[in-house]
Amino acid sequence: MLVYIIALAICAGSWYFYTYQSKGGGSTILLSLFSLGISVMFLVAGLLFSGAVGSQGATMTVAFLAILLFFNGICMLITALIQTSIRKVNEQ
Repeated sequence: MLVYIIALAICAGSWYFYTYQSKGGGSTILLSLFSLGISVMFLVAGLLFSGAVGSQGATMTVAFLAILLFFNGICMLITALIQTSIRKVNEQ
């Protein structure tokens, strides 16, 4: 259950900080790339945790949640790229 809560907090927190950066006019691409890196770190830490617990179910759960976090980072990166291109078009 702890892994679900951590993954949900990472996902919600990343989008919260994304909108915060976006409203402030800051760069959101770095935040998106950082979100992609967090998914890899979540996978490594989760696999170490599930190895210490000795549960195959925990391993599958952590791998699935890491994939979801990775796709969350991809969606955030695509959104940041679209938002940046729209800003550049509006500036011209």
